[in-house]
Amino acid sequence: MLLIGIFLTVLSLTAAGSLGVLLVLGMKKLFGKRLGARWNYLVWLLPLALYLVPVYLPQGEHPVRKAPQVLLPAAGAPAAVPKPVVPGGTALVGGTPAIFIPDLWELCQQLLPALALLWLLGLILSAAVRLADHRRLARSLEKCSHLPEENGRAAALFSRLLEEMNIPQGRVELWLCPGVESPLLLGLWRPRVILPEEDLPEERLEMMLRHELNHYRGRDLWLKAIALVAACIHWFNPLLILVRREISRACELSCDEAVVQTLAAPARKHYGETLLLLAAEAPMGALPLAVTLCEEKKTLQERLVSIVKVQ
Repeated sequence: MLLIGIFLTVLSLTAAGSLGVLLVLGMKKLFGKRLGARWNYLVWLLPLALYLVPVYLPQGEHPVRKAPQVLLPAAGAPAAVPKPVVPGGTALVGGTPAIFIPDLWELCQQLLPALALLWLLGLILSAAVRLADHRRLARSLEKCSHLPEENGRAAALFSRLLEEMNIPQGRVELWLCPGVESPLLLGLWRPRVILPEEDLPEERLEMMLRHELNHYRGRDLWLKAIALVAACIHWFNPLLILVRREISRACELSCDEAVVQTLAAPARKHYGETLLLLAAEAPMGALPLAVTLCEEKKTLQERLVSIVKVQ
C-alpha cells in the first residue's frame, strides 16, 4: 500500500510539473526576449519544484447532509416500487443485473500494484545508470588529472580570480587533465575546475577560468543535479528530456552573460573566439553532473549573438 501511495503521488507531481513546463514555455515565448539570461535560466526552478515537492491543500469539514425526506403515499394510492440499483458496468436483462462491461476504475485498481512496481524498477535502473556514468567519468578524470605547478601561471591566475570573485581560497580546486577537450567544473562536494592544459595564452586561460568559476558561483551543478533527480523519478515522462536540455542551454547563456558583463568589446571578441576554438576541437558534449565551457555546438550561434547583445 505504501508503494501504491508513493506512485499515486508521483503521478500527481508529474501532472503538475508538466503543466509548469508548459507555463514556462509560454512565458518564455511571450517575455523571454525582455528578460535577462539569468531570469530565463532560473524560471526552470518552477517546474522542477512542481515535479519534486508535493503540495497538500487543507481540506475543510464536509457539510452535514440532511437526511432525505421520505414521502409516504396517500391513503388508497398504490405504493411506488423502487427501481433496482444497477452498479456501473452492468445492464438489466429481464429485470436481472448482468455484467457485460468491466468497471474501468476497478481495472485501474487491479493494475496499480503492477504499475507501481514497474515505476520503482524504472527509477532504480535510471538512477543506477546515471550514477554509474558519473562515477566512470570521475574516475577516468582522476586517473589522468594532476595539480598544476604551485608557482605556475595557471595557479597564480586561478588564485587571483578566486579573490576577485569573492570565492574563499581552497573552496574550489584547479586540476589539469590532457584527456579533456574543454574546461569543465565537476563535483558537488569537492568542486574542481579541470583544464586541458595550462600552457595557453593568458587571455584564453583567464576566459576559461572565469567561465567555470561563474558556474560554481551560480550553483549550476546543484541545479543540474536537481534536474537529474527529477528525470530519474519521472523517467516515464518525456518532458524531462526537454527540461534538462533547456536548463543546460539556459545555464550556458546565463554564465556567458555573467562573464562578459564586465568585459570591454575586445575582451568579448576574444571570449567568442575561445568558444569557436573549443567547438572546433569537438567538445565531449553534455555531462550528467558537470558543466563545460562549450557543451553543444547547436547553441553556439545563439551564445555568440547573446555575447554581443549583453549590455
